[in-house]
Amino acid sequence: MLLLVSLVLALTPADASRALFGGTVLLVDNTVYISEPSGFREPGQVHVARQQGDGSWAIGQSIFAAEGIVGDRFGTALAVQGDLMLVGAPAALDGRGAAYVFRRGPGGMFSQIAELTAPTAEASSGFGASVALVNGSALVGAPGAEGGGAVHAFVANAGEWVPVATVSPGNEDGRFGGGMTSDGSIVAVSDGGAADGAGGVYAYAWNGVAFSARGSVFGRGSEGDRFGSAIDLQGTELLVGAPGMAESGAALTFSLVDGAWQATGMIPAPEGYGRRARFGQAVQLDGDVMWIAAPGHEDGVLVRVLGGGETELVRESGLSGNPSFGGGFAAHRDFLAVGATGDAYGEGTAFFYRREGDGWTGTDV
Repeated sequence: MLLLVSLVLALTPADASRALFGGTVLLVDNTVYISEPSGFREPGQVHVARQQGDGSWAIGQSIFAAEGIVGDRFGTALAVQGDLMLVGAPAALDGRGAAYVFRRGPGGMFSQIAELTAPTAEASSGFGASVALVNGSALVGAPGAEGGGAVHAFVANAGEWVPVATVSPGNEDGRFGGGMTSDGSIVAVSDGGAADGAGGVYAYAWNGVAFSARGSVFGRGSEGDRFGSAIDLQGTELLVGAPGMAESGAALTFSLVDGAWQATGMIPAPEGYGRRARFGQAVQLDGDVMWIAAPGHEDGVLVRVLGGGETELVRESGLSGNPSFGGGFAAHRDFLAVGATGDAYGEGTAFFYRREGDGWTGTDV
């Protein structure tokens, strides 16, 4: 195991009244999207950061819901595909939840074009807790919906976004829709209440009109395993985080073979990690590399697992407060962006890294 302590570029919100900056981090086409779902005096936001000519990173746009209010949790979930952005706000509209569709214009700036709500209004349904964009359709999770949670699908029709389908496994004790990830036309949805509370993940194909089941996987341990707290899908490979498993957390891998998901491995937390490290709270697949976060570790740690099984620990020094380093992150090849929502005593920070040789350093390209 190789330990890497990195020198980085850091990005912080300009307004010190903000909080939880870095809650969700998304990397798409050399642009980093950083959510800030909670603020002391402002509604939730999504910040769009782009690299400047001198190699630094700067926020070029901060996005709110058109009628956003403090506490709406706008930015809890985020998806970008092409010129569309979908943002979940599960506490908006007096707790009913909403999701917002934005379109990028010719100047590169996003403008809101739609507000999505659940087809059946329910208080505290969590609508907007998870989102995905699949071939131009907007999918929105509502883990608190009646019947054990649901995912609703919306499509654009003559300029209006309309609901066209809803899927739910029908587990009355479920929390289906708490997390969601997609690749191509396949979407994976987590259900924290499945398997008697151990957790599960369901896969579906979405064709723009209807969902078709593509198998499922479930936790095999106890309710505290939190199997499915984080999920990522890449082709026929699925990575599932279980931050409560085996006392110190784990990530599990599955492959889709002949229409069924087969377990292929488990990555345990590094030796000495306790439950509070929350190893497996956030995960990502990047080619043949797996990334697994332990945002509760006192030093802030991301674990990079190479195809051959070799692991690296990426740490950040100089964090303050309860940083939650890695609670949101995005990696692609030699670039890494990491959110630390509790750093700077609750304001939050985003860190940007470039791999050079055997280490990760602040980039100047």
